[in-house]
Parts: sequence; structure tokens; C-alpha cells
Amino acid sequence: SDTWLFHSDALAEKIDTVLEKLKSLPAPTAEEGAMGHVCMPAQRDALLTRTILVLLAVENMRDARTLVASYLAEIETSRTEAQLKKSYLDKADGKAPSHIIFVCMLVRICEKDAKTAPLFNWLVRNFGAELGTMHDP
Repeated sequence: SDTWLFHSDALAEKIDTVLEKLKSLPAPTAEEGAMGHVCMPAQRDALLTRTILVLLAVENMRDARTLVASYLAEIETSRTEAQLKKSYLDKADGKAPSHIIFVCMLVRICEKDAKTAPLFNWLVRNFGAELGTMHDP
């Protein structure tokens, strides 16, 4: 499956390969990007999120940071990071929470110490609905 290929590339520290595969996938559709969507998230978003979760699970912060930065610079070019952050917190804009901002915040939290546990819990709780709609490989 695509998920396994992404996970194996992440574990093999082939972040450039992961990024190229993500680039080849289509951007989210309007339905996939809508607040409260019932469909699964876009494949590109789900695979980005899962890959970052794998990297963080094995404590590979270097590659997690690299993938996030490269994704923002090379793939998520239609909106700035500031626009994405604003939309992530805006419950009235009609857009689903952005996967790239979720993983950005998750990486930043993991870079901090144990005092950030409440922030981690808030982040996961608020992104839970989106995580719950992801395909289970």
C-alpha cells in the first residue's frame, strides 16, 4: 500500500523520496478540504500526517523538521504559512483543519520539554475528528 511505502521511506530516512511522492499526489478537493467533511482526507494530507507521526514515533526530529519545511516551501504554495495558521484556528471559515499546520505544531511541541503536554493534548483533541476520518491501512 502507499502508506507502507511512505513509512518505509521515512524509516529509511529517504525524505527526498517521500517529498517527491507527496508532490505527485493531487491537492485536496473542495470536499476533502471542507470543515466537517465526512469523506477521508486527501491522500496527500493523510500520507504527510502519517509520515510525520512515524518520524516522531522513532524520534527522528531532523527528518520531521525537514519534511515539514520542504512541504511548506515546495508543495503548499497556494497559501502562506500565516494564512494556514489563521485558517487552522478560524472555526468559521468553512475549511477543515490543515494537516500541514497540525504536523508543524506537533513537531514544535515535540521539540519542547514535558511542560508542553497540555498543548499536545489540546492539539490532538482539536484535530481528532480529522485523524478519525483517515484511512486505516
